[in-house]
This record gives sequence, structure tokens and C-alpha cells, in this order.
Amino acid sequence: MQQALETLPSWLQMIAKASPATYVIEGMRGCLLHGEATVTLLPTVFLFFGAGVAVILVGLVVFRYVERYAKRTGRLKRSG
Repeated sequence: MQQALETLPSWLQMIAKASPATYVIEGMRGCLLHGEATVTLLPTVFLFFGAGVAVILVGLVVFRYVERYAKRTGRLKRSG
């Protein structure tokens, strides 16, 4: 992964390291081009699964808070 990221500008390297797409592409490259076993990708898959669950939970909490605020201030009106 380091070789591919070294070609990017330094500010873009930080963004690429935080992007899940970087790790997906590197995993695919390792399996297809270098013949690595897919079992080696399990730690990354579990990390993505955990991050996905965390993002969904944070989204639900934020939505619930904003919905309550909108109902309390009268900004959420139903017509029909």
C-alpha cells in the first residue's frame, strides 16, 4: 500500500489513509495480482464491519435528536 500512496501529494496521502476505498483496492490487488489468501483480509473486513455499525448508531442518535428538536420547535409539520 505504501508504494501507491507515496505517489500522491502529502495532503492527499492523509485522506487516502483514512478512506476505506484504499484498503478495499489494496485487498483486491493483493488477492488478484499477488495471489494472497482472502483469509488475510479478515481483520480489515471486521474493522469495516465495526465502523459501519458505529456509523449507523451515530446516525440514529443524531436523527433522533434532530427529529425531537424539529417536533418541539414546530418545524416538522405534517400535511395531508
